[in-house]
Amino acid sequence: MCTKHFFAGFVLMALLLTAPLFAQSVPPSASTEIYSWSAFNQKALLELFYTALQQGRKYPTQSEIDALGFDLEFARSHVRPASIIVDQASQVKPAIHPKRKLWLNTPVGVGKMIGGYPQSNWRDEAFTMWPYTALQGGWNHGWFQAPGAYVSAAHKHGTDMLSGVTFFDTGVSSTEFVEFITTKEGNEFKYAEPLINLLMFLGQDGINYNVEGNNQVNPTWQDFHARCYELAAQKGFHNFHVGYYNNYSSLAGQEGNLWKDGKRVSTALMLNYSSSNFASTFSNSVAIANSLSPTAVEGLYGSTWIVSLDRTWTRLTATPEINICLWGEHDQFRIYSYGKGMNDMIFQETYQERLERFISGGNRNPANTPAVRTSGIKIEETLDAYGRITEPAMTNFHGLATFVAERSAVKGNLPFATHFNIGNGPVYHYKGKKTFGQWYNLGAQDMQPTYRWLVMDAGTATVAGNIQPRLSYRDAYMGGSMLVLEGTPSPAGTDVVLYRSDLAVNGPVKASVAVKMVNKLTRKVEDAGKPTLLYVLVKAGDEWREYPVGVTTVAGWEEKEIELNDLAAGMKIQNIGFRVKGEADANYQVFVGKLALADGRSQGVPTPRDLAIEVREETTGKLGVKMAWKMPVPASASRADYGLVYNDEVNVHHFEIFYKNGESGKVKEIGRTSTWSHYTGQIYFDHPEARNDEPEFDKPYVGVRAVSVDLKTVSPIVWIKVPRQDYYDLQEESPERYCKSFLDPNSAGAEVARTQRYLKSVTTSGCITDLNYTANGPDADGDNYVNYTAQPIKVAAGQQFSINFLAASNGTVTASTPSTSDDGMRYTFGVAYADWNNNGVFELEGETSEVIFSLGTSRASTLAFQTTGVNQTFTVPADACPGTVRIRLVFSDAWFTHPGPCGPTAKGFSMDIGMEIVNDTPPATCGTIQTFHDQGEAEAPYKWDSTEDVSSNDELNAALLSFYPNPATDYIQVSEADEVRIYSVSGTLVASQSGRVTSMDIAHLPEGIYMVRMKKENACRTLKLMKK
Repeated sequence: MCTKHFFAGFVLMALLLTAPLFAQSVPPSASTEIYSWSAFNQKALLELFYTALQQGRKYPTQSEIDALGFDLEFARSHVRPASIIVDQASQVKPAIHPKRKLWLNTPVGVGKMIGGYPQSNWRDEAFTMWPYTALQGGWNHGWFQAPGAYVSAAHKHGTDMLSGVTFFDTGVSSTEFVEFITTKEGNEFKYAEPLINLLMFLGQDGINYNVEGNNQVNPTWQDFHARCYELAAQKGFHNFHVGYYNNYSSLAGQEGNLWKDGKRVSTALMLNYSSSNFASTFSNSVAIANSLSPTAVEGLYGSTWIVSLDRTWTRLTATPEINICLWGEHDQFRIYSYGKGMNDMIFQETYQERLERFISGGNRNPANTPAVRTSGIKIEETLDAYGRITEPAMTNFHGLATFVAERSAVKGNLPFATHFNIGNGPVYHYKGKKTFGQWYNLGAQDMQPTYRWLVMDAGTATVAGNIQPRLSYRDAYMGGSMLVLEGTPSPAGTDVVLYRSDLAVNGPVKASVAVKMVNKLTRKVEDAGKPTLLYVLVKAGDEWREYPVGVTTVAGWEEKEIELNDLAAGMKIQNIGFRVKGEADANYQVFVGKLALADGRSQGVPTPRDLAIEVREETTGKLGVKMAWKMPVPASASRADYGLVYNDEVNVHHFEIFYKNGESGKVKEIGRTSTWSHYTGQIYFDHPEARNDEPEFDKPYVGVRAVSVDLKTVSPIVWIKVPRQDYYDLQEESPERYCKSFLDPNSAGAEVARTQRYLKSVTTSGCITDLNYTANGPDADGDNYVNYTAQPIKVAAGQQFSINFLAASNGTVTASTPSTSDDGMRYTFGVAYADWNNNGVFELEGETSEVIFSLGTSRASTLAFQTTGVNQTFTVPADACPGTVRIRLVFSDAWFTHPGPCGPTAKGFSMDIGMEIVNDTPPATCGTIQTFHDQGEAEAPYKWDSTEDVSSNDELNAALLSFYPNPATDYIQVSEADEVRIYSVSGTLVASQSGRVTSMDIAHLPEGIYMVRMKKENACRTLKLMKK
């Protein structure tokens, strides 16, 4: 990104286009590669911080960071790691060892190096069970590359997060790396202080190793890590960690990897699992650790591989002093990748429920965990023939809360607020109304409930089950998700205790609650005048206190303000939640989109500055924007010398992101984050057909403002105009009635899928007009999606017909002689959907389910897909709606969850078949989409005043930045720029010039393709150059 550290210009996919550069030049802004990690190099980063140290600085200059060529700001966290409440007596299970910790040595998000970064695909993994997690391993990222948004979510909850892993697998020598990292200059390790300074600059908490390879026990390596701990302590970096995935299951012979010569070497030593299970030598390892130092055992972890949950969990009970480490797997968290769900909505909600059973046990209540068991634990859901979940996973699992106590970071002063945001969603809401489409950014995650879920009879310690809480994406008040309370209320009341807290009351307290009443049976929003039966529940002075929310006055979202009159200054709030009390039937359901407590605190907040942007995913109809900004640096900032300012040091709680079309356009909030960067993907234009010189041509602006820790004071919005490329240089955005299904280009094995996974024939029989489709090779454009809607089949309501398909094979594939080179569609799930009600959506639940067949077996082959072919027969519903609709076939790898009818598939293939339905007596509901969402436009943002908005040189149109000739031999002429940088396609900076740049000598560059990045003020443009 211009003026800063972004460079996403080396777009390899664009360079691989078949047309030559001078015939077809696709601008880098059209790239779907949001982040540029191809140039990332941890050694180069260490060298950069070493050089800065030699020059008397603890961190590099911005221009030095820019020259690296990757998106470093997105790997930074400005959220200070929170301290947690330590009070064994208040634990749900007071007998649990209060210092025992859980380390999830697992991936974050989906995909190596890219998982967990902000994006426009909301399906990515969003972890929420931080209140039981002390340490996260960042397993799918390299050192210093874990996503800053994920780190920020961890820090908010008092969880430390390692910056990534350096990997030495079994039999792989680590000698070369060890020699580099332990290089000495005199008596000092060359890279020890640069490493600590780098982590402090990033706001990340340590480094992780897989040391299963050779050279696992190296005294010099151990000394290097001991020195890192000494330097970290001297600098006040007290949550620094070295994590070891050790090669042995016992500490015997490995002592030096934990403690050496009276010095700490690791605070996270993972004793390897034994035959995938917890080792039987924990007590001996604990004794060895205690012999080294009274505090050494705090860094000792016993581990298991969570490919299964059938493990000897009783070994944790027998040795309560040992911490717990769970590993699995390389690019996706096992609890996520094993999940089920026929579409993104079902899958994501199921994932949250899976997390709850994984941590809180099969009853989703840490006060009601099943008995500890070592076998018969189902880690996957049971499905019916249509792929619908009939039995949840882990219902008999005792959960990690059996061994680890909850950890709450809800402490300090009011205000406290949550919208129950998970950090992603199919829609972004502002006060209940849609302002933006799907999004993913863990930097927007709210404080997650301490307990999932602590449900008790009112005012007692008796477990209740009549009210069931859950997190849902079906609707939201602010952001993408909400809390749902449903069940059968009782007159005596049921308590849903959400948070353990230690909050000081300093004045009169008010609560704000946003609610919507919905009938669970009819799935319709209740009319105004419905009793909520809901009470704000607070424990203060060791006394439970309830405050009625009251009766609704509108049909839809309503925010109610409630006086908590009996809370006086000097009190401490110990718990926060809701009480459901009254009489209603089993169809009771209330959506909760906000819970806030405030006592009048007021605190100013500064205005963001140096807002810079870069455009991604641009077409004629939409674009995405990467944003980054800075904040003033107060002299008192604890890490100012290391280049990092924490949000609380400038009174920032979070930042809000805005959009408007035109300088005087309607302002909409479209995102929030706790980081100093943001990605806003898929901003759709109002007039996608308009050309650049036409008055209707959209003129997008994005803005950012800071929100104070008082949650009511805001800075002015800083705006910047988003440059748009010429209409004719971009891919045309075709209006699509249906969502897209396509191959995930980042999925493992995507290249194999492009060549081997496709349907070579699809036919129908029994239709009025039948289909006969054949293919002689794979999908030509590489997205593994075939649109075969131009020649639709024709059917009548009530008619029975069949679909037959046969997939391609690479070599001969039979039951007796499977091809060793074949990785075809036999290794997939195959699901078909039909839009019977003609509303442009494939419904998947209840009586309106539009799944017509679901085939395949998890992690197994279905040979018939490629041998005999498959024939499926079904009947058109009698109430099917007339018109032209689609049947969609979606195949996805059977080793991962099926994605449903929309979005990216893992090693998959998708096909749309047109279908004309005839029905002379159609139902009245044809073409309608049932939704809970409030309709209409969202109101203007809170405290927005256009007279206070701050311009950021937004009239500069970066599209004017250009150069010629192209191709070029000796030089290029540049439209006046402040700075020009030329990069190789691998991301290496090969030439640069700053000042008033009008021309640039390129004669010295070898022939090839380069990326030229031009910058003027806060706008930039990156174009390809062919050097001859």
